[in-house]
This record gives sequence, structure tokens and C-alpha cells, in this order.
Amino acid sequence: MPPNQTGHTVDSGCLALQKLIRFYARRRFQTMLQVTPEAVADGPLPLGNALVHGYMQAIVLLASRDLRVTFKAHFNRSDVMTLLQRLSVLTSSTARQQERVQDFFREYANLTAGGIKGELQHRGIECGISLPVITSGLDELFFNDRVTDRSATDAWSVVATGATFVCTSTIDFADPAVVHGLDFNEAFAVADGGSIEFL
Repeated sequence: MPPNQTGHTVDSGCLALQKLIRFYARRRFQTMLQVTPEAVADGPLPLGNALVHGYMQAIVLLASRDLRVTFKAHFNRSDVMTLLQRLSVLTSSTARQQERVQDFFREYANLTAGGIKGELQHRGIECGISLPVITSGLDELFFNDRVTDRSATDAWSVVATGATFVCTSTIDFADPAVVHGLDFNEAFAVADGGSIEFL
């Protein structure tokens, strides 16, 4: 089994969950931009293993009895100019542009978490979703997710024409067996995230 970014060995089921998270991060962005799936792809981190990936970040938490997934979308206004054009706010004030981009990423995090929740429910793992929040990207310097031998982290770029931002995920297990044997095939992805139960 390959190591995760902290050097710990990652179960194949955990790798499948990370693949699932990346899939819905792409799919939800593609859906919200109304572009073809081929127009959105994963990419490398622009700044390597830097703690701060963006000026702002949208955070959402999925949690069950034995599993917790923290998903974050890190973004800068300068990285999402195409998004601003689609939101028709380039002629608005800077404050209004920032507000609309934050609303977009708050909804993006929520929909991404909904897709992940639907896949987990399909596999018999019931979980709830927190309300998505927007915070300063600098918070990562002070409140970075604590990684242990019962957690796995992943970080990557979501790349589309004129819009690039970083996503990160941290998976924490009270019982690692909860994802043992989990698999994921994009061809059989659950169509909808199902109903959302807020924590």
C-alpha cells in the first residue's frame, strides 16, 4: 500500500475514498460552471506542500460514528477570473465580487460534500454534513488539521480554463475498518448526493 502525504501507509479503501473525493470535487465544479467533464481536471499543487494554498478557503465536514472527512477548497480571486465572468460581477465593486465568489465556493463545498455523502450512504456509511463556512486561508498556519496514524491527507489542484484552485481533504478514522475494502469506479458513481442532514 502506498504512503499518504504524511508518510503513513494508506489502506486501499482509503485511497478509493480519496479518489471518490477528487471525483466529486471535479464533477461539482464542472456542473456549476456548466462545462463538459473534459474541461475540468486534477493538477499538481502550484506551491508544492505549502500550508497556505489560497487567500480564502471554504470548509465542510462530513462525520459519522467512525469516520470524519474534512474537505477544503482554497481560492484566490485572481485564480478564478473565468468564474467571475460567469457570475457577471466583473463590473461590480471589489467587495461584491468577493462576496459572490465566496457564495460560489460555499455552495461548491456543500455540493461536493453532498456527492461524497451519497457515495458513503450507498456503501452503508451514514453521515451528516456541517454547514460550509468561509475562512481566511491564513487560518491554516494556526489551525492546520492534525494528522495521525489514523488519518490520511490529500491535496491537489482543480484546473479549468481560467480557473485554478487547490482542494485538500483529511480523512480521520475512529475505526480504520470502516473503509476497509471500499472501492470506487467513476463509471458507477451515484448520480445525486441524496438528502443533506446538517450536523
